[in-house]
Amino acid sequence: MVVEEEAVRLCEHAPLPVSVRQLGELSFAAVVEAIVRGESEANLRESTMDIVRSLQRLNRFIEDNKERRMELFRNNVGYYMSTIALVGMEGCIDLNRSGKNCKELLMAMWTISFAWSCLLAGDIADIPQEIEHTKIAKDYNLS
Repeated sequence: MVVEEEAVRLCEHAPLPVSVRQLGELSFAAVVEAIVRGESEANLRESTMDIVRSLQRLNRFIEDNKERRMELFRNNVGYYMSTIALVGMEGCIDLNRSGKNCKELLMAMWTISFAWSCLLAGDIADIPQEIEHTKIAKDYNLS
């Protein structure tokens, strides 16, 4: 059930139809749309970290049930993650076209992509911790 629940959550972060919307304006797609319209980036970190937490829950499930790893793909998780990536990249393109800074959105995209890579790689117990260590090692502190 974990894979199915997290797949629905990730689907909602992408601009794809789900039966019941729970995230509302905190979905990644809604946050990116708001940023492109010139609204605040205030929800970007929370939205990004919600995706990372979903991937970490999937990571724990897969670590405990290695034989069920392919459920990620049978439940469209890969498709949802690539759609989330496209939403972020298109948002950066739109911001760039209008002469706006997309640094925060780029870092959110890096974080999400890195978390997805960690899940796919396996054997990384704590994805959020791995993200933070890598940001420090690469000097990606943007604050």
